[in-house]
Amino acid sequence: METALPGAQADIGSHDSVLTCVQKTEKITAIVPLAIMVLCVAPPVLGNLIHLSLAGALLNGFLCFLISGLLIKGVKAFILTPFQNFRYKKAAEQLGAEIQAGNSSVLQQRIWWQETPGALAITRQGEVIVMDQNSDYRKRHLRADQIVGVQVEREATHITNTRHGGRFTVGGLSRSGLFGGYTFGGRSRSTTRTVETAFLELQYQLDPNGLTYMTIVPFGTARREADALCTTIRRMAALS
Repeated sequence: METALPGAQADIGSHDSVLTCVQKTEKITAIVPLAIMVLCVAPPVLGNLIHLSLAGALLNGFLCFLISGLLIKGVKAFILTPFQNFRYKKAAEQLGAEIQAGNSSVLQQRIWWQETPGALAITRQGEVIVMDQNSDYRKRHLRADQIVGVQVEREATHITNTRHGGRFTVGGLSRSGLFGGYTFGGRSRSTTRTVETAFLELQYQLDPNGLTYMTIVPFGTARREADALCTTIRRMAALS
């Protein structure tokens, strides 16, 4: 457990329930894909090995490995990811409620639940309150002099969709057309769109020469909101 500088509140308000939620969710999302792969691959491979069929074991094992990969993708997309988002969103709301209840002078607040839950707030007294995985979801009150850096980073993802037009033959039963038929060639059209996501990086030290911690606050496509919060923190901390 880290200790803050004199005059700052230490990591109080331990939120063990959120930490337990994150740990259990991480275990579930790690164990389920492994269990699917074992259940799909192990039975046919062991069955062939029992009958001393090494070639059959290799072939069936490879095919079942491919099938398990497809199953795992489906389970992640339709079950595990929604399950994780639901639990983390509830945990982030709980963190935000704890910050709000413990400090009536909160001016701005941001909660997030992508990858891991977290909450950040700015108070009238010029403090930044952080509750995230770095602090094991304990409340950290950061003074301006403890903030060593803040910036907005952006990631661009290029998504390409390709549509293939069909081929159509008139009057032809063979490659050249039995009755002098004509083939209309197919066309492919690709459309690329760029999706930009922004996140705020907050760097701070609890001691002057201590370890530097980083809190990453995702903003999705709301880049202006990330820039606005970054400007607020920079002015508060008097960062150039």
